[in-house]
Amino acid sequence: MQLETRDMAALVNGELTVSNNVLEDDTTSMECWNIAHQPSTPPDVLSRLANHEDWLVREAVAENFHTPPETLATLGGDSERRVRCGVACNPNTPLDILTKLATGDIVLVRSATVLNKNITPELLLRMSKDRSQKVLWAVACSLGSPPEALSRLAEHTHYW
Repeated sequence: MQLETRDMAALVNGELTVSNNVLEDDTTSMECWNIAHQPSTPPDVLSRLANHEDWLVREAVAENFHTPPETLATLGGDSERRVRCGVACNPNTPLDILTKLATGDIVLVRSATVLNKNITPELLLRMSKDRSQKVLWAVACSLGSPPEALSRLAEHTHYW
């Protein structure tokens, strides 16, 4: 069932309650993206949208603060790096998933992980050994970086 224009406007303005029955086979990707971005979207709807074929919808789910941790864990293994970045930035991402993302092969995902407010000083210290200047810069800018990490970064004078 496609949402009417007035319903989409109400959804965007937070005036429409989202439920599972709004997700029908003919719901467009744009409608699903809008639903995934809404803070009022229930966790069970977000979990359903996490399986959407469009990575933009999955990215919106990954960035939504109401996405359940188990759904974030699944999205943390998504093939699309921008979805994994959304997971890395979400404050509800479990620490074990953050650790996995912090050691991945994509610089963008690793640097996004550093910006998560729940990253531990131990993980920041480990990331201060990263081979990417972007990740090292993110570690240097993180308010949670332990003194040992900052000392290690200060030794890399060619980066700064």
